[in-house]
Amino acid sequence: MDLKSPVERKMGARDRRRLAEASTTGPLGILLRLTSKASPPQEQELREAGLDIQYLVGPTVTAVLPDPSRLEAVARLPFVEQIEVSSTLYPESSDH
Repeated sequence: MDLKSPVERKMGARDRRRLAEASTTGPLGILLRLTSKASPPQEQELREAGLDIQYLVGPTVTAVLPDPSRLEAVARLPFVEQIEVSSTLYPESSDH
């Protein structure tokens, strides 16, 4: 991936590493930070870029990208400020 690509500019090092480690054939869970709350046309652009939007609250979007190769299209949207790759969370031990 070119260091000057939209994906590289909008992801931190940790998320670039997660992306490299993630399966490139299965769905990719992502969290987006937008420049502001998405307007209806922007929400449509996100869907057209390939996102299955789960939650849209203020400038935060959680979504699944069924085809990870479409991440570049999401990153090219000018109102997408930051992209994070979702990670699996595990419950804390209940041993007290």
